[in-house]
Amino acid sequence: MLSPRSSGSRRLCSGSRQRASATCDYVKANRRTTAIEFVLDAFNGKIDATLAELRHGNHGTLQQKIRDAFTLVNHNGRTFRGARILPEYLEAWLEELRWAVVAQELKLEEREEQRLIKEQIREEERAQREFEKVLKEAEKEQETIRKAMEKARRDVDKASAEERAKYEEKLHELSEKLRVAEET
Repeated sequence: MLSPRSSGSRRLCSGSRQRASATCDYVKANRRTTAIEFVLDAFNGKIDATLAELRHGNHGTLQQKIRDAFTLVNHNGRTFRGARILPEYLEAWLEELRWAVVAQELKLEEREEQRLIKEQIREEERAQREFEKVLKEAEKEQETIRKAMEKARRDVDKASAEERAKYEEKLHELSEKLRVAEET
């Protein structure tokens, strides 16, 4: 199948490529060449404008625009002794459109994958920050309990026998709280 982008160029205006993409009924070579170049330029210009509109989900619309451009250029080319774009060239452009759609879909999939990866990274960072915050709060709570235990020990040493029992009970409660805090 003839590719509209063969040899790195969309413009197929020279020699055999030109004859493979368009034709006309002029006998004189220079008139034939001019007429063929004219219809090719018109058709390729319409195709360029159409492909520039490529968006997700408008493949059918663009395909119809390409077919309409083919019909219009061939209709107007009748003025130049039947200068017309060949159906093979139309099919090559339709194939080009199909591949452009595939490429665009792959790009969209890649963007979506990247978005999901970034979202997952943000979620992991958020979870890490939350974990660090909880850890810091737990360490702070443990430190508060340790300080209270130290104070209770100092108070026990200074206290009388009756107060000592009260402080030892408080010290036991604080020890239990510290054990629970360290386990969580």
